[in-house]
Amino acid sequence: MQVKRFSIACALGLGLTLALVWLLSGGLPVARAADFTVTVTHDENDGSCTDGDCSLRDAIILANGNGEADLITLGSGTYVLTITGTSEENCATGDLDVTGPLTITGLGPDQTIIDASGIISDRVLDLRLGAGTVVISGVTIINGNVSGDGGGIRNYDAHLTLINTIVSSNTADYGGGIFVSQGDATLTFDGGQILRNTATGGGGVCIYQGSATLNSGQIVSNTAISGGGVSVDRGSMTLGGGQIRSNTADYGGGVYVYQGSATLGGGQIVSNTADYHGGGVYVYLGSATLSGGQIVSNTANTRGGGVYVGQSTAAFTQTGAASGIVGNIAGIDGGGVYVYLGSATLSGGQIADNTAYRGGGGYVGHGSITLGGGQIADNTADYGGGVYVDQGGMTLGSGQIVSNTATSGGGVYVYQGSATLGGGQIAGNTATSDGGGVYVSQGSATLSGGQIVSNTANYDGGGIHNYTGTLTLVNTTVSHNTASNGDGGGLYNAGTSVLTYTTVASNTASGGAGGIHTAGGAVTVLNTIVAYNGTPNCNAGLTSNGHNLEDADTCGFSAIGDLTDTNPLLGPLTEDSGTLVHPLLRGSPAIDAGVCLYGTTTDQRGVARPVGSGCDIGAYERWLEVYLPLVLRNH
Repeated sequence: MQVKRFSIACALGLGLTLALVWLLSGGLPVARAADFTVTVTHDENDGSCTDGDCSLRDAIILANGNGEADLITLGSGTYVLTITGTSEENCATGDLDVTGPLTITGLGPDQTIIDASGIISDRVLDLRLGAGTVVISGVTIINGNVSGDGGGIRNYDAHLTLINTIVSSNTADYGGGIFVSQGDATLTFDGGQILRNTATGGGGVCIYQGSATLNSGQIVSNTAISGGGVSVDRGSMTLGGGQIRSNTADYGGGVYVYQGSATLGGGQIVSNTADYHGGGVYVYLGSATLSGGQIVSNTANTRGGGVYVGQSTAAFTQTGAASGIVGNIAGIDGGGVYVYLGSATLSGGQIADNTAYRGGGGYVGHGSITLGGGQIADNTADYGGGVYVDQGGMTLGSGQIVSNTATSGGGVYVYQGSATLGGGQIAGNTATSDGGGVYVSQGSATLSGGQIVSNTANYDGGGIHNYTGTLTLVNTTVSHNTASNGDGGGLYNAGTSVLTYTTVASNTASGGAGGIHTAGGAVTVLNTIVAYNGTPNCNAGLTSNGHNLEDADTCGFSAIGDLTDTNPLLGPLTEDSGTLVHPLLRGSPAIDAGVCLYGTTTDQRGVARPVGSGCDIGAYERWLEVYLPLVLRNH
């Protein structure tokens, strides 16, 4: 498989085309030995290019022979290649071999057509070693058909720029439209279309070791087994603008990165289809970075509607507020992103409005996904509306998993893997069954410094449902969650749960406990507040390690330092330092009433513990009583 790199040219006229040639040749003046005006549309090789008797083939042969940068001008018409004979590289038969610097300009792709006709059984253009800078503008290149590379154009070693050009209806093994080979070969595409080409790999473009840049125009309606639009192998591709649209492949409907890299800094990968994996992008061994573009409305019939990450060395990174993986569909798992092996990192932008039949707007198979910023929002799946963790791992460092919907695990579903939520919000998610925010099946979930707020489950576990897994909460707020027709507004536990420096407040349930409902397993608490959760806070006694506080007496707190029937004087849920907390009001009995723990030296916001004579109970450490008088005294 191969990938290419595209760079931008902004002009369509002849004058700007020549200026671009000047720039691409290092800024030195272009010395043209000759200008050739093609005057006949039929194919001939008679060595003549005089007025009234100059074919395109003859013009290229003469341009190749003088060793300078030449200009060939085409008029209106279809220039049909009919001289048969393959495997020679001097432009005498078959395709048009270019061996020196050259500019070919037509009147526009709707008026000037270079047609391989199907008669020659060859590609249209072959840019050979030594071609240097080649610029083609204002033409259509069609009907190449080759058993090999590059049905429309094979670029072996040239710096090729296409301006307002259409490459259409060509066929090859690799690179149905264009094949870019060797490390020095480049392709810059600015305007026009690469469309309806067919190949085994890279229906539109295949990049083997070179580079390609698409800054405007479209790669559209191409077909391949891998990489319907673009295939990259050992090279690089940059999408700066334009669209890779409506392409079809078994793997990687829009882009397939076998090895090498793809940088998606602008434009769209939109409405592509994969019969199997990676409707928009498939990263097999290489890397892809989405830094400003959009992966939108793609479909995979099995996994990875937007993006599929394949092997252990594969990596996908999403950065930038403007980037988005939006509105993609997977027939089975991973509507937005599916990580089989390898890794996916989201530090900005959105994974939003994606749909999977079974698991996850984002799905982690055996690999890993890290959310360091941005949002996973408004996705829909049967399990894990936001993220489904199968046997791999997920890390939420910051950012948000919000407003997702699933049958179980509206925000996150952990099957056998592990989820570490070191910050950020899991908020406003919905489960039509259990686990509005988080569902832990058999794996483990660790939340430290995060918020589980305003999630809803139709049945059990409005905030969290721990089935038989392991749940650890430290410096976490669980608040305003609802179990509409079941138990455990904040937490429903049948596994093993350990809560430390946690605030479970203002959750509701129609039955059982509004705060923490124990259906089996064990819940162990230390330095934790359980309050304002309706009647009762807990349905059964918890295992207390001391220094817990309840505004009633339903949780069985009787260890050293425990406070029952005590109002903690919590303020309303408030954003403070980028996180949602229930602040301790002045005079709260939770202030300095906890035990300070080795290794836990800050609260949910990152404020240092202790402030004052001891650590506060709950996720919030109040500092005003100690520091405000000092501040006022010093000022």
